Amino acid sequence: MGDEDIVVDGVDESNRDQFGENDVFFECPRCSKSMAIAKEGIGMSVECTACGLELIVPAPDAEAQYAASEEDPQPEIEQDEAPQAEPPDETYHLSREQRDLLFDEIAAIQRSLDRLVSTLDSLSE
Repeated sequence: MGDEDIVVDGVDESNRDQFGENDVFFECPRCSKSMAIAKEGIGMSVECTACGLELIVPAPDAEAQYAASEEDPQPEIEQDEAPQAEPPDETYHLSREQRDLLFDEIAAIQRSLDRLVSTLDSLSE
């Protein structure tokens, strides 16, 4: 399936049932427009159907993992097990929206790296 075959659709109550389990639902961080795209579109750069913002289609796991980490924090690491690092010079406080965007971007970068490794592996065979 080529990129031209992957379409971003606006989602609302009137058409939500036309999407299936092979679709990914996400919202625009600027205008909160709900959209859907085939799973093959995860990691692609798309334009919001409402406001035109260019954004990366997030993996559904990224949002779920983030939500789970908010609700059920990981157990504390014993001090002896924790890696030793220099404390940052500055502390950054991010809003939930900024954190969500950051996690989405990290997930997109990870998917790109995974594709790169897969391509390199296939070239070495």
